[in-house]
Amino acid sequence: MPESAHRARRRAGWRGAVLSLVAGTVLGAADTDLQRLQAVVTDQVAVRQAAHEAETAWAEQRPAVEGRIAVLRQQAADAEAALAKAQQEAAAGAASRQALEADAQHTREALAALAAPTRAAEARLRALLPRLPEPLTKSLAERLRELPAADVAVTPDDLQERLRLVVGLLTEIDQFADGVYLFRQPLADPQQVQREMDVIYLGLAMAFAVSGDGATAAAGTPAADGWAWRWDPALAGPVRTAVAIYRKEQPATFVALPLELAPKREGGQP
Repeated sequence: MPESAHRARRRAGWRGAVLSLVAGTVLGAADTDLQRLQAVVTDQVAVRQAAHEAETAWAEQRPAVEGRIAVLRQQAADAEAALAKAQQEAAAGAASRQALEADAQHTREALAALAAPTRAAEARLRALLPRLPEPLTKSLAERLRELPAADVAVTPDDLQERLRLVVGLLTEIDQFADGVYLFRQPLADPQQVQREMDVIYLGLAMAFAVSGDGATAAAGTPAADGWAWRWDPALAGPVRTAVAIYRKEQPATFVALPLELAPKREGGQP
């Protein structure tokens, strides 16, 4: 075989091999691209499917989610309103507490200011006691025992009760002082003999007494150490008439009775 033919065959074989190699490479690359393309397509399909499923799920859950959001918003609004109300009430409570504290302080000051007048009224009442008629003293005896001693200080705890007591006692004494009253009571005559007498009190100013048999009579006036009685049988007739008029045993008429501004020292004590 000529050399040229041999070389031609080798070139042909070499070209074939190269072509085969190139063809295989191209085919392999094509297969790889195809697989990649398939993978991409698969991923896109999966993504679209997931998106569709997500949209479907959202469409199904949206009413519930939006409802829950609305509830949460309402709860937040309610909480804010409750907080604002609580803050407002707290502010009002603080103001009310301050007002109550001011009232309490004012009350304490008022109570303290009443302490001195209360003790003064009690002192006035003690000074009046000896000048009270025996029947009035007996009617007030139970409450007079509640009167504190002069050296007992007034406290916020007992002020109200002490004030009520002394005002009540003074009110009854004032009422007695403005009226005319008839009592039956024993009096000691100048011989210190106890006699049962009808006694007419002209308030706290003066009194006239007459015995039941009309044999003797007396006129009394209040003094610092009790009532003083001036015995005078000549007063028996007028006093007996005054007693009968008081009891409506006879028609009203003028009765002359001696009035005194101060007691005399003679006579017995009731």
